[in-house]
Amino acid sequence: QVYDIINWHLSETLAGCNLPQLLMLIPGEGGTGKLKTIQTITENFHVNACMLVNRCEPGT
Repeated sequence: QVYDIINWHLSETLAGCNLPQLLMLIPGEGGTGKLKTIQTITENFHVNACMLVNRCEPGT
């Protein structure tokens, strides 16, 4: 679901829609797939030659 929201926002932005900045928090305990989700999102931005800024604070 997180990936779908971010992917939609990226697609709409690339299509020329003037959307506000997307800020998203991905909470959860260790082992729930947060890192894999972030890696997949990062790869999608790389494929589309777009800048992605993320900030991860493990253990908080």
